[in-house]
Amino acid sequence: MSAKPCVFARTYESNTIADKVVCAINIPSGKKIITVIPYFKEGDQVSDAYSNTLAIVKNGVVELNTPYDIVLLEHNNK
Repeated sequence: MSAKPCVFARTYESNTIADKVVCAINIPSGKKIITVIPYFKEGDQVSDAYSNTLAIVKNGVVELNTPYDIVLLEHNNK
């Protein structure tokens, strides 16, 4: 976990479910660059549940521009 902003990941796996999210709290609104490796792979499409913004993992990071100070990234299965 990193401090200010606080960035962390949560994973859950069972026999039929594999779920991963990366969260960022107290991250400034506007442009954000968030490291998501090893939780998401290069080229994965992820979505931010708060802003409904889609992004692609490039060079181990996701770049977003949102009006919120919180991010919840999940794999986009849509």
